[in-house]
Amino acid sequence: MRRVTKSPNLVGRKHGAEPTRAPETGQAARKSRSGWIVPRPPDKITAMNTVILILLAVTLVAVVAVLLTGVIGMARGGEFNAKYGNKLMRLRVALQGLAIILFILFFVTSGRG
Repeated sequence: MRRVTKSPNLVGRKHGAEPTRAPETGQAARKSRSGWIVPRPPDKITAMNTVILILLAVTLVAVVAVLLTGVIGMARGGEFNAKYGNKLMRLRVALQGLAIILFILFFVTSGRG
């Protein structure tokens, strides 16, 4: 026996039916706990998420740049390594921490976490 829904966006099928496409959104449907097949919400790609992704990319590039500078400085040794080696390592760790925070923030704001 088929259930009739009030919302045109819900596809009324019972348990065991294959998920179908929602009629209006085109998004893949999923089963709810009650057995209704409901459309999945669209992925939230907002301006804030775009900014977070750009900041994350810049942070990751900065991590690689600081890491390479530190490794090259350590390989050469000398005064540069003695003066900046520890500072570069601290900066790299801080940038990696920032990258992790931005990564978590992206998933929380996009509704995937």
